[in-house]
Order: sequence, then C-alpha cells, then structure tokens
Amino acid sequence: MPFLRRAIRQPQFVTGAVILTLMVLGMRTASRATGEWLSKRPVPIRKALRKMDPNKITGFRFMEDRGNGQAKFVETDEYLEWRLVPTERFTATQVAYLGVYFYTGSGKGLQIPHTPEVCYRQSGNQVTDIGTVEVPTPGLAPETKSITATYVRMSHPTDPANKDICVAYAFCVNGKFFESRAKARIDVGLPWNRAVYLAKIDCTVRVPGPHRLDEALGACKLVLSQAIPELVHEHFPRQADIEAARGETAAASGSHFDPASAAAADPP
Repeated sequence: MPFLRRAIRQPQFVTGAVILTLMVLGMRTASRATGEWLSKRPVPIRKALRKMDPNKITGFRFMEDRGNGQAKFVETDEYLEWRLVPTERFTATQVAYLGVYFYTGSGKGLQIPHTPEVCYRQSGNQVTDIGTVEVPTPGLAPETKSITATYVRMSHPTDPANKDICVAYAFCVNGKFFESRAKARIDVGLPWNRAVYLAKIDCTVRVPGPHRLDEALGACKLVLSQAIPELVHEHFPRQADIEAARGETAAASGSHFDPASAAAADPP
C-alpha cells in the first residue's frame, strides 16, 4: 500500500478530505434545521365537538350520537357522528348522518382520513356515481357564500341499509375548504403552514329512489350548510389561534408532526 500512504500525505488529499467532512457536517446541520422549519405544530380545537348544539341543525330531529367508542377507528378523540331525522323537507330520505372529524398534530403525526369512495368499498359497497356539489353557506357570507363538496353515490349488493346511499363530504384546513383529500394534503404540507389543523365533514343519506339523487343531495346540502358555519364560528380554531400556535417554539408546543408522516398516514 505504498501508493496509498504517499497519497494520504499529499496536501490535495488532506484538503479534499477536510472539505468532504465539512460538507457532511453541513448537510446534517442543514437537514436538521430544514426538518425543524418544516415541522408542523398542533392547533387545539377551540370548543369540543361533543358540545356542539344539535338545535343548530334545523329541519332535522337529533336522535343520537353514534360515535361513542369509535376513536380508535377514526384516529382522533375529537369527532361526532350524529343520526338525524328530517322533519320538514326531504323526509323520503328517512335519516341523515352527520360526521365531523378533527385532526391536528400529535406524536403519531397528522392523520388525513380516507374518503368514502375508499373506505366504503372495503365493506363491499360499489360506487355508482361521483361528482361535486355546491353547498350554500349563508352563515359564512359574505366571505364564503358556498363551498364545493364531493358526493359519492354507492350501493351494496346484500346490505339493505346501504342499498342506495349518498355521502357528501369536504375537508377544512386552517379555515379553507377543499372537496378532495389530495388538495387538503397539499395544503397541509405547504412549508409556510407552520401550524395546522384538518377536519373532515360529511353527511350520509339514503337515496329514496333510482331517479331521486337530487333529493338526497338536497338533504346533504341542508345539513352541511348549517353545520359548517356552526363549526367555523364556535368550534374550529380561529386565525388568531393558528397564529399563536405558529409563533410557539417547537419545545413549547409539546408535540408536532412532519409532512412525511402525514403523507404516509393512511388510517382505515
């Protein structure tokens, strides 16, 4: 190995080795700094969803919250699953289910729930129609007169309760609404969104007949158009809460998540 020993003694070799060592150390430092800068901070919900007032959803009679004990399945402790019965319009739909699921930073990362066209298929449902619908939100006007939601119509070959159902859903990320999971994930991952919460709001109804999708969508829109303003005004964090969470140090925030874990999280 005489050649190697001579090479090691050369100034060029020593200089190169020093430069490479500094580059490696610099990359590690930069990587840690970038990871810290990209890390997200939790934004606690302002008012627990269990305290939401069912009387705010007019035209429906509140029957029960079906969500008790389901936290491990929906990956959050902040959620509700109401069963509502229409009392004025859309009575042919018989029942409406309102679901609200709130997520923010935790030790496991931000969970971004799947959408009905994915989850319902796992239990045998078949998608027969999918599209978007405008949900009026007069309670958020003039800033937000309506939001776009996705609707999915599905059928089940053997389950009478799911013979023909329609689910309309939307995501909310820091007060902005999206009709798709992909768009919500992109907004969650934006580096300047240092503190983030995400919520999924959905309404499920039975379609009363083969050519009566409009009635089902009407019931979904009526529920969501009242629930969403109530959630924004009374439960979801305000912009000031987001700004306050963004201003906290990582150590003071207690727990946060990174975009990589958010992208990898795929709860059932």
